Amino acid sequence: MAADLSVGSPVFIHGLVSEQGQALNLKRGEVVAAEDAGRLGVAVAGDSPKRLKRMNLLSAHRMEDRQLLLQLLVLRRRKLRLVMPALKQLLKEDLGLILLVSSYVSSAPSCLFHFGGFMRQVWMENWCFLSVQGRVVAKSLAQQKASRLDAASCDVGLGRVLFAGGCRRHPQLCARDDFFKSAELYDCLTDTWQQLPPMTTRRHGATACQLDGKVYVLGGMKINRQFLLLLGRGRPGLPFVAMGYGVPDSGVDFAYVSVQEAYLLMKNDKAVFVDSRDEDDYKTSRLQTSFHLPANALIMKGSSVEKSLVQHLIDLVNSGKTLICLSDACIKGNVNRGHVSRCRHIAQYLVELGADRSLIVRMAGGINAWKRAQLDGILGELRPMYAGEIQNWDFAPPKLKEEESEDEALPEISPAKGAGGGYVAALSEEAALAVGQQIEISGLKTRAELNGKAAIVKDFVADSGRWEIELLDETKERLRCKPESLLLKSAKQETPKAVEPAEVEVGCGGVVTENCERITCKVRWVPSRPFRQDQPTAYRVLKSDLFKKPNVSGDKIIKISRPVSSTVRTTGELFVGASGGIWAELDVTAGEKKGWIYVKGPGFGASSCKVTSEYLQA
Repeated sequence: MAADLSVGSPVFIHGLVSEQGQALNLKRGEVVAAEDAGRLGVAVAGDSPKRLKRMNLLSAHRMEDRQLLLQLLVLRRRKLRLVMPALKQLLKEDLGLILLVSSYVSSAPSCLFHFGGFMRQVWMENWCFLSVQGRVVAKSLAQQKASRLDAASCDVGLGRVLFAGGCRRHPQLCARDDFFKSAELYDCLTDTWQQLPPMTTRRHGATACQLDGKVYVLGGMKINRQFLLLLGRGRPGLPFVAMGYGVPDSGVDFAYVSVQEAYLLMKNDKAVFVDSRDEDDYKTSRLQTSFHLPANALIMKGSSVEKSLVQHLIDLVNSGKTLICLSDACIKGNVNRGHVSRCRHIAQYLVELGADRSLIVRMAGGINAWKRAQLDGILGELRPMYAGEIQNWDFAPPKLKEEESEDEALPEISPAKGAGGGYVAALSEEAALAVGQQIEISGLKTRAELNGKAAIVKDFVADSGRWEIELLDETKERLRCKPESLLLKSAKQETPKAVEPAEVEVGCGGVVTENCERITCKVRWVPSRPFRQDQPTAYRVLKSDLFKKPNVSGDKIIKISRPVSSTVRTTGELFVGASGGIWAELDVTAGEKKGWIYVKGPGFGASSCKVTSEYLQA
């Protein structure tokens, strides 16, 4: 009788009739002593070992015993306990008939099981969710010896679940041995894991089903050299450090440039910008000329990523352009909830596909730092953003106490002493708005009658980004205006001096090493334009053939050529032609020749009047 039980076998106790024995019924135990005089030694947690007959023990490994145990659990449900005396009397204590009738009255208690998962890391916790007195209670279950992600799973009945294949960690971080061909079985009655014979091949992302007592593992990716190459393995000369979004920070980072350096690289047509944020964030607020390559899409929905765009970006980098990766704050992974920041993910992704690492950089402080510096070129919301939400002007991203700010370590960029530009360098500090200064109102549309009137600055309202002013007339009226609608009396009619433009040295790349080797280049100093919403001062070239007018009043139009994805610099001023075409004034201070460039419109000639063509994109 006890041949199938040995020391260490898991068992369940049943059928004890004494008052003390009934308390042990249906409890889990373990055989701790071999059979002696027809009884086995069984230990139950929290109690001393008992000598019990084999007939009072159900083997956790024997299918017939497991079936009987589940049926006995049915009999313990409340609504069956009420009718049990009548059933016993009617069926003359026949347990088999009682179980048969009970199967029509009630089913075995069911609950939800949750095994592992992935959320920025592989979780090994397993849970069972039970309903206790009308509320759900979570119970922790035994863990596997090793984490298992993307495995095939199948309910094989009688409280058992099979797992086969899968991988140890995120697939982008896995070497060959991190993909499994092993299989294991979880037993919810004993809360234990059992190793099963392995499959013949390693499989990732397969599915499984049970049919006629057998489990079939179907589909998935067979792990071989070709599969590893698809994940970016095995390319000679390229060290692989995968950094998928949600993967713990590996410590590999990229060189940084300051917002001032990034601005000058843009205004000298030496950089391309890539925004790594989600589409909603990108539509709400973005930097002019930037491409959009969302980091989340690479992992969550790789098929949605435009492969031609990725290749185009790699080609631009390898042609010598600096590629600047953007996010809201561009913070480090160890601060960003323990995983890789989005702009860093995009940077690593492009490197893994063949882009020159030394020409890919991140912008310290992100787009928010650009806004704080009040540099021109923001399209959409001017206020800072973080985690998909618009923030107050005084917002600062999370930062570790011991962490050095990247922009603190970058050099301050300014024109050489005495040098000028289109505006004789940037406006001097005396030309900045401040409380008590006298100004002149300019450019108001809703209250155009106030344009040209003098006023004095009273206060700055941070929430709206406007200055409160008081009119210097008998009305003494107070109103709030945007900075661009206020002209300082001293700066009102200044005429730029004809001086040679200054050159400055800026960072344009680098390799993160112990010495942090930065690559620099010389660029033309270009002063910033007014910080205004939706007033682009740079455009990305969409078509190589462009059209230019020397002046807006003339009819002369000439064709010029520019490389696709190069940058055309403008002043922010627009002109709408007679046919509806939009022209932008070229920025002489940024090195462009004087004139107006055609942005978009119906084209030229009678045959094109119904077709809108876009030549430049902000």
